[in-house]
Amino acid sequence: MGPAGMFWGFIPDYVNTYEDLKNMREGYVGVMGNYLAGKPMLNVRAEDMLDNEVFADAAMNRRCLVISTEFYETRHLPKIGKRGQLLKATDPYPYRITIPDADYFLMAAIYNPWVVPDSGEVVDTFAIVTTEANSLVSQIHNVKKRMPVVFTPGDKKAWQWTNPNLSAGKIKELSTYQFAGENMEAHPVAKDFLSAEDPTAECYYPGLPKLVNL
Repeated sequence: MGPAGMFWGFIPDYVNTYEDLKNMREGYVGVMGNYLAGKPMLNVRAEDMLDNEVFADAAMNRRCLVISTEFYETRHLPKIGKRGQLLKATDPYPYRITIPDADYFLMAAIYNPWVVPDSGEVVDTFAIVTTEANSLVSQIHNVKKRMPVVFTPGDKKAWQWTNPNLSAGKIKELSTYQFAGENMEAHPVAKDFLSAEDPTAECYYPGLPKLVNL
């Protein structure tokens, strides 16, 4: 469940049934017997969304802000074999990322209304807009190197984002904004943090390299 009754996971207009939704999110076997991977559409790339027919209309006309106090990304480090060699497999280490000078922050998002089959109820579904990771987050989300587009509450860019009359150029400018890494903090959390009593608690991993302050 998202803010103000929204659901996280953008549902495009072409999804008309629960089966279509399940296939889109979880994947399915195509008519040729090949497996097509699911796309839950939790995020959308800022650089591509205005040129993508799935997201373009929402990017132009339905932008919103998601209130948050933190977000989590996973750092992947190489596994070491029994003989000391680097393996292709990696070990995942989840991190909690915050803005210490702000009680909360705002993430840029786009939304789309979806008509629920059978009931006819209309719900708004959204995707977080992501941009290139900054100096801190790129060390953590070190495979794809992406991060949410983040604004602080007093930043005028946050309220510009919700202006219904923005040009495509201004949307592009705001959606690729990169919050400075030196104004963020991060620490590792338990690998099962999603089910932990305190998911925010810092966790110590022997041998885990420290993040570099850039």
